[in-house]
Amino acid sequence: MTGLDVALREASTALALLRDARLPATRWGRVEAVVTRLEEAMRDSDADAVLGAARNLEDHCSHWRARRAAEPESTGPPPVLEERVNRLIHDERAASTSPPPSDPDVSPPQPDPGQGAPL
Repeated sequence: MTGLDVALREASTALALLRDARLPATRWGRVEAVVTRLEEAMRDSDADAVLGAARNLEDHCSHWRARRAAEPESTGPPPVLEERVNRLIHDERAASTSPPPSDPDVSPPQPDPGQGAPL
């Protein structure tokens, strides 16, 4: 797994958190700017910038998650941002250069010993 793959997976996790986040309306503009930086970093295949943007998104989500009960004006992401987030999650899966980790409890199919070697 490459450094970019690790960064893309972290970005996917941060984006999934973002879909469920409830922030004050005034915070969504800042989050949108981070999403724009993430898009640019993904387009440039810049692992460090992807990771930095992902961590910034996680910070936005976790910081406000703890305070959201005290913020009566908290809302979910605006529809346009939500669509961008969904597209980025899809793009991350398509851009990953490594297959997802396999299940260690599932072994690859074995040839039937009575059938001989495949042609």
